[in-house]
Amino acid sequence: FSQVVDARLVSVFDARELELVIAGTAEIDLSDWRNNTEYRGGYHDNHIVIRWFWAAVERFNNEQRLRLLQFVTGTSSIPYEGFASLRGSNGPRRFCV
Repeated sequence: FSQVVDARLVSVFDARELELVIAGTAEIDLSDWRNNTEYRGGYHDNHIVIRWFWAAVERFNNEQRLRLLQFVTGTSSIPYEGFASLRGSNGPRRFCV
């Protein structure tokens, strides 16, 4: 990276800001996320704990949603095709609770 971009030009940014400058930010489509989530271990879309989870996520701002996504998946980027095309380390993988 430093061979391509002069370090003086990016030194004003911290790591998070630099990521946003390079990759941009994405508005999370909560209905797309919810529609492309799978549930295991007795959970389902209407389970009380899942309803609490989605109610909490609805109150998050987009930055908080991106951080949650990064925490649980390792990436804060959403594929162009949306959550249906989310990928894990082994290939395509849906968000799972």
